[in-house]
Amino acid sequence: VNNSTYKEELQNNLFSKLNMNRSSLFLTNEQLTNYSLGYNTELKNVPYFLANDIFQGTGFIKSTLNDLFKYLEANMSLTETTLKNAMDLTHQPQLHQGSMGEQGLAWFIFTLDDGQTIIYSGGDTQGHSSYIGFNKLLSTGVIILSNYAMHGRQLTMGHKILQLIHKY
Repeated sequence: VNNSTYKEELQNNLFSKLNMNRSSLFLTNEQLTNYSLGYNTELKNVPYFLANDIFQGTGFIKSTLNDLFKYLEANMSLTETTLKNAMDLTHQPQLHQGSMGEQGLAWFIFTLDDGQTIIYSGGDTQGHSSYIGFNKLLSTGVIILSNYAMHGRQLTMGHKILQLIHKY
């Protein structure tokens, strides 16, 4: 609509507003020097995943743990941001996704066995796995980053950690 790229929109309307100074769609040369090689289930290195197609919009963002904490805190409304209303909207269920829970906009909404409702996202690419989840009511959250192909086990792990936090 405004002749900008997806990369520019992320920079201008997300990263800069949350001071996520080490996040990007594509890795810079500096970031490539810090890139963690991925490993498959046979513990062999896998090539860097180049999503040069539609998959850029499905979680191809590169970030650091510190920047992800800024994103998590903003989604949990623990920091003030002009993005609050938009972020809250992404937490609203849009459709049912079976065992994964309800699908929001970029998030899943799931009720754990202990009754707490969590909002989460996660995934896998060649040799890397991630999870970010939180309970907004309890102001608790979890981030898991792995350079090993977990094939969804990080989702179970993240949910379990949130259960244990809630228990204690």
